[in-house]
Amino acid sequence: MYEPGSTHNLKLGLIYPDVMVLMIRKTCLVFSIGKKKFRFPSDELITPIKDAVSEWFMWVFAPQATFQNYGALMSRQKVPPSLKGIISEEYMEKYAETVMATIFSNIVWYGHFAKEYKDPSMPRPRLPEPLRREIHEKLKAARHGREARLCMSYNKFEEVADYVRQGSAIEDYLPAVRLLVAQGYQVLLAGDRSFDQAQMDEFDGMVVDAGRVDVEKDLFRLFAPTEADICIGDAGAGILIPLMVGIPILVLNYYPVGIGSAGTWVYPKRYVDEAGNTVPYQRAIKEDLYGIYEPDREEPLRISPVCNSGEEITEAVECFLEDVASPSDVAPGDELMDLVPKRSSLYFYGSKFSPAFIRRNRMISPGRHPGKCPK
Repeated sequence: MYEPGSTHNLKLGLIYPDVMVLMIRKTCLVFSIGKKKFRFPSDELITPIKDAVSEWFMWVFAPQATFQNYGALMSRQKVPPSLKGIISEEYMEKYAETVMATIFSNIVWYGHFAKEYKDPSMPRPRLPEPLRREIHEKLKAARHGREARLCMSYNKFEEVADYVRQGSAIEDYLPAVRLLVAQGYQVLLAGDRSFDQAQMDEFDGMVVDAGRVDVEKDLFRLFAPTEADICIGDAGAGILIPLMVGIPILVLNYYPVGIGSAGTWVYPKRYVDEAGNTVPYQRAIKEDLYGIYEPDREEPLRISPVCNSGEEITEAVECFLEDVASPSDVAPGDELMDLVPKRSSLYFYGSKFSPAFIRRNRMISPGRHPGKCPK
């Protein structure tokens, strides 16, 4: 189901040659007043009606098909072997109508997803060949025929300004993008924000968005994650397809540690206390494991996440490129890795904390040596 003005990608079915994806418009009116969005009829009213009509339709026209709505599909997933003994098989019944049911449901889904995306026999999602070739040619023309590797960049923007899942300002990415271009990457801006005209001109075609290469936005947002050699970007849904493809990923503004969108390397949001002082991430793991997904707290949270700065992003990208050039199996930051619970997306994906983040965290952690990026 999709609605006008949403971020649903209506071309999604093109990357799945063996699956039919039907996009059905939600029968509601969507409008905004100030920064708040409204739907009429509301989701609370329309969802039960939609489910009932869908079940009737499938019963009449596809009686042999198995029909499940998204919520049922999520809640009926069995606990994967990697979670045996960590999450109860009866977690939905045990935690029914509580936020933990949602948290565990997401973790179980992450467990299955992590297993599938690491399976080399799974077909790689990608656009049909004619479209792939056409977009590759447009990218090559934009960079004036120069050879280049491709880097997808995903910048997350939320309409609510103080929303904790907000990504860094696009300007904070400029120094890191200059570093990527210097390393021979053409950067594909496939997120919610882009650079202005003057900033784009600076890169002479080595940084592009959908408009710059005259490609439909939905197609560009499917091409970038399925064709890029590497991916950097804010934590969010834009990281999921790169995970499926299996390319090296640096996730910036990683939040929360329990069920955030994990990649090869993660650089979490920095946490500050009520006085604005940066606190060691060990405290964040203990006090804010599931972030906004765990609102029922006995005491108010006294620390809050802050978006990564331009300096932090650049350091993280520098370390990431070093690892891409010379991969390492070492997971730095044992003092943090040992605190990450097994019921977390970071654990399932085998993600590692960026050495740049570990270095900064140790600078404010008593008794720890900062260290440096591995060479």
